[in-house]
Amino acid sequence: MIHAPSHASSQRRHRPIASALATALCITVVGISTGCADAQRGADINKLYQAHSAYDSGDLPRAARLAGEFVAASPRGSDAGRAYYVRALIHAREGRRSAAYDDLNRALEASDDADVRWRALAQRGVMRFEDERWAEAGADLESAIERMPRSARMDWFLYRLGQALERTGRWADARAKFQRVISEFPTGPVTANARRRVALNLDHFSIQCGVFQKKDNAARVAADLGRQRLASGVYRETRPEGEHWVVRVGRYATYAEAQAALAQVRTHVADAVIWP
Repeated sequence: MIHAPSHASSQRRHRPIASALATALCITVVGISTGCADAQRGADINKLYQAHSAYDSGDLPRAARLAGEFVAASPRGSDAGRAYYVRALIHAREGRRSAAYDDLNRALEASDDADVRWRALAQRGVMRFEDERWAEAGADLESAIERMPRSARMDWFLYRLGQALERTGRWADARAKFQRVISEFPTGPVTANARRRVALNLDHFSIQCGVFQKKDNAARVAADLGRQRLASGVYRETRPEGEHWVVRVGRYATYAEAQAALAQVRTHVADAVIWP
C-alpha cells in the first residue's frame, strides 16, 4: 500500500506496496517479552510471533487469523497494537481499506509504544493521501515523522508530507519539507524530485497540456487552446532529459481546484494532467 512517489505516480491510487517501504514499515516482534510465566500468555505471544512470520512469508489469511486471535485474547497494550497493525497491513494489501483504517485506529488506541505509533500513523497517513484526504494525511505524516528513526526512509515520508501540504495550498510549508529532504538526505532516491520542486518555487497548480522539445510546437498547442477560451501559456522547464517547453492552463491554489478544472481541459486535451 505504501509506494514511492513520483510525478507520474502521484495521481494514481491504491498501487501495490513497494519493497523498500514495506521494509521500512515492517514491524518486528523481536524483543517482545511476556512479562510473566503464565503459560496461556506465552501461547498468546507465540501467536503474535506466528502472525508476523506468516505475514513475512506471504500467508496473509493465516497471518490475519492469528492476529485476530491474539487481539481477541489481549485487546490492549503494545503487543495488541502490533497485532492490530499487522492485520491493518493485510487489509490494506487486499483492498479492504475501511477495515485497514479501523485496525490502524485500534492500534493507536491500544498502545503507547512509540514504534507501533509511528508505523500506524505513517500507514494511515499514506492511505489518507491516496484517498485524497490531504489535510488528514499531512497531520498523520507530520506526527509519524516526529517519532520515526532516520533508518525508516524518513526522506520518502517527508516528500509525501510536502506533497500533502502542497495540495492544501500550504506552499511555503511544503517547500520547507522538500528542503529538509535535500539537506538531510542529499543522495536519497526522492531527493532529485525534492530539488525540482524547490527550484520551481511553486505557489499554484496548473493543467499540463503537452511537453515539447521545440518552442514553436508548444506555441501552436497554446494557440489552439486559446481559441477554445482556455487561458494557456508556454513555459521553459529543465528536466532530467533536457530542456523542454511545457504548455499549461490555469493557476489553482489547491489540488481540489485543479481537479475540478481538469475534466473541462480534457475535453480538448485527452491526456492533460495536473502539474507539477
